[in-house]
Amino acid sequence: MQRILHIFRFTPLALPGKLPRRQATMMNILYLFLLFPPLLSAQITYFGPTAGMSSTIYWFDTPVSYPGTSGYFEWLKEQSKNDYLLGAEMTRSVQEHWEIKLGAQFATSGYAKEDFQGFIEIDNTMVPLATNRLSINHFFLEIPLAARYVLLSKKWSPYAEAGVCTNTYLTTRVSERISNEPNRFWERNAAVYPMNLRGELALGVQVKSFQGRICWFGQMTGRVQLLQIEKDTRNPGLDFAMETGCRFRLKA
Repeated sequence: MQRILHIFRFTPLALPGKLPRRQATMMNILYLFLLFPPLLSAQITYFGPTAGMSSTIYWFDTPVSYPGTSGYFEWLKEQSKNDYLLGAEMTRSVQEHWEIKLGAQFATSGYAKEDFQGFIEIDNTMVPLATNRLSINHFFLEIPLAARYVLLSKKWSPYAEAGVCTNTYLTTRVSERISNEPNRFWERNAAVYPMNLRGELALGVQVKSFQGRICWFGQMTGRVQLLQIEKDTRNPGLDFAMETGCRFRLKA
C-alpha cells in the first residue's frame, strides 16, 4: 500500500510541492475514481471543441508596479479583466443520467487597467487623447475533470456538473501603452506558480441534433481557486465563466 501511495505522489496530478503528501494522495485517488468508470463501462462518448469567456479576481494587499513596465500603473486591491479559453472536451456516459467530462484547453488569466486622458480641441473639434493601458495575460493549459448529471434523457436537457481543473502555467504576455508609446513583451514570470488548482460548479443546457450525433451546449460556471495563481497576490471569492461548444458522438 505504501508503494502505491508513493506512486500517486509523483503523478502530474499531485501538484508536486504544492500539496501536502496526504492531500496530494487524496487528489490523485479522486482523479482515478473519476477516470476509471468511463474506461470500464462507458456507453456513449462525445468529443468536440469548446470556447468561452471568464474573469478571475486578483487581490493586491499593497501597491506594486509590474516588473519591466513604466511604473505608471500601480496595482492595489481587486483587479480583473475579461479572459478567454479555447479547447476541447470529451464526455462519456456511465449511467443513464451520469457522465464524466475530461477536457484540455488553453486559457488566459490576468488583469488590466486603463486611464482615459480626456479630449483636446483641434479646429473646433474635440479629439480624444490616447488612452493609457496596461494588460497582463497569463497563459495556462487547463485540464478540467468533472462529473455531470443530465436531468432528462431527451433531445434537450438541463444539466449540472462539479469537478476540479488543474492548470499548468505556460507564459505571460505584457502589453503596455503610455502616451501612445507601445511596450509589449513575453516572459516566464517567476511570481506565477507552475501549477494551480481550481474547483468548479456549473449549470447548463444541452441540445442534441441529427439523431443524437451532435450535442450543442452552453453553461455558466462558478469557480473557486483552491491554490493561488501568483505568489504575491490572492484570488478570493467566486469567479465566473461562460462556455459554449458542440460535441460529436464517437461511440454508440
